[in-house]
Amino acid sequence: MNIKEKKKFLRTIAKDEGVAETTLDRYYKKYENIDKAVYMAQIKRRKTQKIKLQNSSLGLSDLSIILGIKESKLINMLNSGMSIEEIKQQKPNRTRKTSLKQQTLKLPNGQPLLDFCVENGLNFSCIYYAINTYGKSIEEAIEEYRRNGQNIPQQWIFEKYGILLKHLLLQNNVNIQRVVSYMRKENISINDALEEYVIRKNCRNLDLDYEWMHELYGVLTDENMKEEYDDFKSIFFVSEQEEECIIESYDEIENLQRKLLLYEIAEAFKDGIFEESEKGELLRIYNITDKEVETIFLDLYNGYGNKISLSKLQQKRVSAIAEITKKWYYMTEAQRIDILEKERISTAEKQYIESLSSNIIKYQRELHINQDKQKEILRK
Repeated sequence: MNIKEKKKFLRTIAKDEGVAETTLDRYYKKYENIDKAVYMAQIKRRKTQKIKLQNSSLGLSDLSIILGIKESKLINMLNSGMSIEEIKQQKPNRTRKTSLKQQTLKLPNGQPLLDFCVENGLNFSCIYYAINTYGKSIEEAIEEYRRNGQNIPQQWIFEKYGILLKHLLLQNNVNIQRVVSYMRKENISINDALEEYVIRKNCRNLDLDYEWMHELYGVLTDENMKEEYDDFKSIFFVSEQEEECIIESYDEIENLQRKLLLYEIAEAFKDGIFEESEKGELLRIYNITDKEVETIFLDLYNGYGNKISLSKLQQKRVSAIAEITKKWYYMTEAQRIDILEKERISTAEKQYIESLSSNIIKYQRELHINQDKQKEILRK
C-alpha cells in the first residue's frame, strides 16, 4: 500500500468509526495494527467528547465523579452500548476503593456544585477534589483553581496524605514524588495515581507501551468484561508478557490501595466519623486482619514520628517503639520495666505505647468476637 492509498484507507476508516483521522494515523504508525489503532482512537475520542447529562455537557472525568464509577469502567460501559440512563440505574459497587468520607455536592444555598461550576466556567473535577478530598472551602477551591488551574498544590497533598505517603515509601518502596506529581498535574485521586504509578513502573521494566497497557488494564481487570476477555485478547494480539504485566500490576495495585483503605479507616477513627459501637463493625465489613489493625494504629493513626523525612536515628527510634507496642500487652510487669529501662523510654513515649497497645488489642478482640459470631450463625 503506497502513501496515497494508505491515507485514503485511514480516512475511510476514520470516517466510518467517527474518530479523528490524525489520531488514527498516529496510533496506526505507533502500533501497525488497524484494530488497535481504531480502539485507541475511540478511547481518545471518549475522553475528550462532552456528554449530555440533565442540562449540562460533561467531560468523562466529571461524569465519572457524578456517577461514582471509575473512568476506565465507564468507558467500557459506554463502548458496550449502554446509555447514561442505564448506567445511572446500576447500583454503585461500594468496594474498599470507595472513600469512607464524602461531602455533599451542594453549596450552602442548596445549589448543586456541578451547576455552579458550569455557570461560572469552572472545572468541576478540580473544584470537587479540592473540596471533597482536601477539605477546602468553595472559596478556597475557586481561588486556587483561578490562580493555578488544575494543578493541585503539593502542600495540600502532603497535608492530607503525608502519613500514608511516608508509610508507602518505607514499607513498599514507592516513589512518592512520582505519585504526587501524577496527582498534581493530572488532577486525579491518590487511588488513580497509585494505579498509574504501578503500571508505568512495570511497563518501563518490561519495555511495554504505557498508553496501551493502561487501557488494557482497564479492560482485563473489569469483571463486567469477563465474557469478552478472550475475544479482546485475540483481536488485539495481547501477548503473554502483556497479560503477565497486568496480573502483576493488579496484585501490586490492590496491595497499595488496601493501604489507602487502612489510612482512610485511621483518619475516620481520628476524626470521630464513626461511633465507638460502629468501629468494630467497620473493621469486620472490610475484613481487616490482626496485622492490619497494627498497621492502622502504629503506622497510620497517630502523629508520632510521622514526618516524611526522618534521620536514620529517628527512624530507628520509631521502629523500636512500634515493636515494643506490639508486644506490650503480652509482657509481664518485670519485662515491661526492663524494656523501658533498656530502651530509655520517656514518660510521653510510655503513655503513647500504652494507649496504642490498648487500642490494638481492643479492636483485634472485637474482630475475633465478630468472627466467632459469624461462625455460630453459619452453623445454625
